[in-house]
Amino acid sequence: MKTRRPVQLLALTILAGVLALPASVAEARFTRRNAFITVAFDGDCEQIIANQIQSARRELLIAIYSMTSQRLEDLVVRAAQRGVTVRMKYDAGQAAHASMQRVIARFEEAGIECVPISLRRSRASMHHKFIVVDGLRVVTGSANFSQMAADSNFENCVLIENQQVARDFADVFESIEDR
Repeated sequence: MKTRRPVQLLALTILAGVLALPASVAEARFTRRNAFITVAFDGDCEQIIANQIQSARRELLIAIYSMTSQRLEDLVVRAAQRGVTVRMKYDAGQAAHASMQRVIARFEEAGIECVPISLRRSRASMHHKFIVVDGLRVVTGSANFSQMAADSNFENCVLIENQQVARDFADVFESIEDR
């Protein structure tokens, strides 16, 4: 796999396309926030995620489809063992897989709150992929927390360092429930 170095940028707007919209539409649909952003692709995504889990001091809010990466699983358990409050919401359908059952059992044994999210519509899934770290930073993107994502897939992730953006993601995390 070809690895690329993460690109670091100072984001003056969240979406460049906002500038092309009339001001009233832009203000109604988007909130502009200054943030320090790190972008990663493919296998570098797992390293960004791992670094953020390791850096957590108080809280990790994890919203994922599934987790099968042994490395990330181990890091989350270690975070809980060092006193970090860890809460995870995941797609309930994934609990049918032995690998996810093992992760859930291990997390619960470590005192990690694991909440399955069920969606009534067939083929619908809890498809978020983000972590809020200490209410200060967010990692989000296409990257699943899986070995396949780390080794084989085309993936992307963005580390956003901004307390208000982290608060927005934390609010979304709290609002995720069965439907």
